Amino acid sequence: MPLKPLPIYPVPSYPTRAEAAARMPDLLRVHLPPGWRRDAPLLAFFLSLSAAACASGPQPPPAENPSDEVHVATPLEPEEQAEPGPEPSEAPAHAVVAPIFEHGEGRGAIGCVVVSPPVFLSEEEALTVIREELARHGVHLAESKVVVEGVAIAKQRQVWGEDANGDIKIDLVEVPGSSKPLRIDGVDRKRHVAVEFVSAEREYFELGGPESQASVQDFDTKRVAATLAETIQSQARDPFYVGVLYDPIVTDSSREGGPAEWKAREARLREEARALLKAQVSDFVAWLAEQGIH
Repeated sequence: MPLKPLPIYPVPSYPTRAEAAARMPDLLRVHLPPGWRRDAPLLAFFLSLSAAACASGPQPPPAENPSDEVHVATPLEPEEQAEPGPEPSEAPAHAVVAPIFEHGEGRGAIGCVVVSPPVFLSEEEALTVIREELARHGVHLAESKVVVEGVAIAKQRQVWGEDANGDIKIDLVEVPGSSKPLRIDGVDRKRHVAVEFVSAEREYFELGGPESQASVQDFDTKRVAATLAETIQSQARDPFYVGVLYDPIVTDSSREGGPAEWKAREARLREEARALLKAQVSDFVAWLAEQGIH
């Protein structure tokens, strides 16, 4: 049986490498076993083993005599604690939603007549990009799928009909009983920052993307992101600075060549989509700075 990639990966509960590195002093203070705090020699021994195993660069020479040995501070010695992290940001009086940062068309289609299917970013891949880029600027989306108080989203469906002239028209109707609370993708409570990513692969319809009745399904993640941003701004009761990002959806109309060329073209388009998403995050970071979030 040929190996196939999993279509959906669960969002890991552990922090990414960038998040862990940025929060390392706090993680060590919080998760240090109590018994180690009372036994400084044992603590120094295990920390030295950990440093030897994890170090990636040249190490300083060993001490020439016991008086030159490095003293390892424990959480019981406040004067030796690491520098504290940034102070928490002040919460806004109400939800403040950033504009949609337009990098990528965010449009594509799949179905029987689509010759050049677009490249979609998986939600896990996109959220990894978003988390790592934000962590570089001190924003850590430590919580995921947080319910936003006051915001409920209903599914929509396309309904085909005819107008008075007999021409085909498409209306959007709300699916009865489909309204659900918005569970936003990532939250940094210390910074009062929340981020939602509109993907075509998952949650597109739950976030208000219309389901097609035809054999071809259109996606417009940028439009859905704009509508969602307006809904959050008008309904949210949580005091967050909110960014709504979207899948750029990159497409290449050229279908020449064989499987090897198609695979290489898909890899190139995926990197282009990741770069466009990073540009959205960069604009969001600049917008946060304008709000006083550094």
